[in-house]
Amino acid sequence: SLPSPISPSPFSFSSPDLLGLDVIMVQHRKHKSGRMSLHKKYKIEHKVRQHHRKARKEAKNHPREPQRKRDPGVPNLWPFKEELLEQAERHKEKLKEREEEQKRQRKEQHAKRRQEALQAEMEKVRTQAVRADGAFETKEKGKGKGK
Repeated sequence: SLPSPISPSPFSFSSPDLLGLDVIMVQHRKHKSGRMSLHKKYKIEHKVRQHHRKARKEAKNHPREPQRKRDPGVPNLWPFKEELLEQAERHKEKLKEREEEQKRQRKEQHAKRRQEALQAEMEKVRTQAVRADGAFETKEKGKGKGK
């Protein structure tokens, strides 16, 4: 049966297409098996390991900095806004001074430890030299008595 060359009027409700309903034919396919060859399985595992290794190397070279939350600031209608801003500025300066003081103290501690280690090393060398000199003197005395 061939369709008629004249289309039906849009006001006839003889088919669901004309009602504005889309009729969709769903095709059902057979479920594909989940089996795979062992070669393919191990190849996939190898590729995954390789990818993770590459990602770790990349992460070492380009560490991500944590996203810091932005300070929203102080609203213009806030009472005593200027005093609050000045207080925050003083707090920042105090923190900065504290960090600089700690840095200076760390440097002093490092220099002090280094100096102590140097003195200990010099003392060690001096005692070894004294021992060697004493041993040399006893050896020389021994040679002198033999003649």
